[in-house]
Amino acid sequence: MMAERDRALQRHQQVVAESTAAVAETLDLDARSADEIVLAAELHDLGKLALPNSIVHKPGALDDEEWRIMRRHTVIGESMLHPFPELRRVASFVRSSHERVDGQGYPDGLAGDAIPLASRIVFVCDTWEAMTGGRAYRPPVSRAEALAELRLCAGSQFDPRVVDAFVAAVRPRAA
Repeated sequence: MMAERDRALQRHQQVVAESTAAVAETLDLDARSADEIVLAAELHDLGKLALPNSIVHKPGALDDEEWRIMRRHTVIGESMLHPFPELRRVASFVRSSHERVDGQGYPDGLAGDAIPLASRIVFVCDTWEAMTGGRAYRPPVSRAEALAELRLCAGSQFDPRVVDAFVAAVRPRAA
């Protein structure tokens, strides 16, 4: 469905999924956990399919009402996956994929270890791709700038352990 509706979103999901696989390997997670994290990465923006294109692809900054709508995509994605018993854990990871370790994320304001590790990994990898891949409303930043931003926000937005694992996983490719 994502490929048919939005090729850029599909590419974004693939890049995020590849990054999460590398982080899961760096963290030495078991195969089942790694597979669930990659699946969560592939599906973390599924809820955007239910949002208006005028918001998802807006070329400028979103206003407060548009942000309110955009922030619903994680809950919508969870509800799309929840009917499938084998995807319920992944659905919870999708829901929490924009939570911040300082509790300032959405949709539930979870903090620290209350956020599933899978969601913390997806959040770092998603942010990396958003920064380095660019958007219609801003050009991409360099890999060095993106790594610096992840490190700067480790402990507030991001789990420092996940940032360290991400940096270790991408460092050979960042050179």
